[in-house]
Amino acid sequence: MLRGDQEIVVVVRREGELLVMRRAPERLGYWSLVAGGVEPKETFWDAAVRELREETGLEAQVRRLPLSLSYSLLDDPPAIRARYAPGIERVTVHAFVADAPAGWEPTLDAEHDLYRWCGLEDAVELMAYETTRDALRAGLCGLGFAACVLALYLAKPREVAIAPDPTVLSVDVVRHGLSSFDFYRKTIGWSQYRAMLPTLIPHFVLLAGLVACTIAASRRRERWQPAMTLAWLILILGAAVGAFHAAAFAYFWMTLGLFPALAFALARRPVCSLLPDRSRIRQLALAGFWLALAGPGLLEMVIMLQDTQKVQRDSFDFVHSNFRPSDAGFQPESALFCRGKGQPLQHYFSADIYRRLGRPGSEPNRARLIEQFRDAPILFIVESFRLNQFPVEIRRFWAENYQPYRASVFVAGRRLEGRAGSSSEFELVAPGAYRWLPIASAQPIVLDGQRLGAGEVVTLASGPHVANFTEDVPGGILVLALNQPPGPAPLAFYTAN
Repeated sequence: MLRGDQEIVVVVRREGELLVMRRAPERLGYWSLVAGGVEPKETFWDAAVRELREETGLEAQVRRLPLSLSYSLLDDPPAIRARYAPGIERVTVHAFVADAPAGWEPTLDAEHDLYRWCGLEDAVELMAYETTRDALRAGLCGLGFAACVLALYLAKPREVAIAPDPTVLSVDVVRHGLSSFDFYRKTIGWSQYRAMLPTLIPHFVLLAGLVACTIAASRRRERWQPAMTLAWLILILGAAVGAFHAAAFAYFWMTLGLFPALAFALARRPVCSLLPDRSRIRQLALAGFWLALAGPGLLEMVIMLQDTQKVQRDSFDFVHSNFRPSDAGFQPESALFCRGKGQPLQHYFSADIYRRLGRPGSEPNRARLIEQFRDAPILFIVESFRLNQFPVEIRRFWAENYQPYRASVFVAGRRLEGRAGSSSEFELVAPGAYRWLPIASAQPIVLDGQRLGAGEVVTLASGPHVANFTEDVPGGILVLALNQPPGPAPLAFYTAN
């Protein structure tokens, strides 16, 4: 009896091993799982139970796996295609799994001459057909998922009541998100993608092959048309997602790159069919393509393996060693979220800086932000390139009241200088113990009537103070007294590759 277009495959497990069987030589001698066709008026479950009993002698319950696979008969040899009814070009395979008792061994039918119990990797290597390998992998993934669900059920986690937040998907939240995309389209646009174009040469080569294969398929009505159509739809979807997200940042390619990768995977066979049949030319072409793909990838890997985050680690280590968890700091992207008090001020990305502080009429917001630094008070600032995007009066406030101290960290304090006999009035934004650190030599100063030598510490309140200079002081900093001395600063918190 000729087979139809529906088949089943059964993954048989026994104590962590999988059963694979070799077809007899007259049936091409390939390794496979329990498999067979679905007979007329037979359900998929009945077919799985029957094939399991006929091919192995095992009487057991089978469980349906939540997937269906398919494969084309057009690539199979004539001896295989002759087993199927005329006109059938694609077969759908329904996967099941069955457990064998400990110590059980199969009784093979006449269609098989050998069997093995294997681990997953060995079983996959033996499989002759991709569909069977996929069913094997999918079966084990399904069992793994079931094990995770069972573990969660047995753990019985506590129920946590979460109050509904009506603002999560409010109109204002959606409008704010969409306006961010519009902001980055107008400011950054596609500039970063233009810089990464040389790394996309393999993609353009595959795109050219995809175009050529599509034209050939449409002219000759080849069997690749469905695969080509799906590949193009995936590319169009990826282009739409990229346009929506403005493609402003190169790291978006981590997501957008999945679309061409999937499209080209679907079009792999059609594109390869365009290459000459001569194996030497085809091998050279494929080797050249993989070299073009691997070369830039290896170069980028070497670049990414460089330690570009040392400054960040040093900065956070300095903050952790010199400030209490309750001490407030500021970093525009809220990189201080892991500290005890975190960051009392909101985050400021480029779009936020423009909306809240950069537009005409935003002067009250700027004054309010400066007062928040005084009220908190903010004891230190961690550098970011976004600090230079803030309005000039805010940057002037920072430059006057926070001094570069070590790595990427600015510490509350003032820079003082003056000639002998002169005085200087200044403000401190935060109360605390302050240390006088002259730059050139050990010149003292008189601070609020109290003499303060080089390296000496005095406790000061926030607000106005007066420094008198008994001798020429070319420069020095009055900063919070910390455990570690000043070091090289300021250093860029982010290193651009």
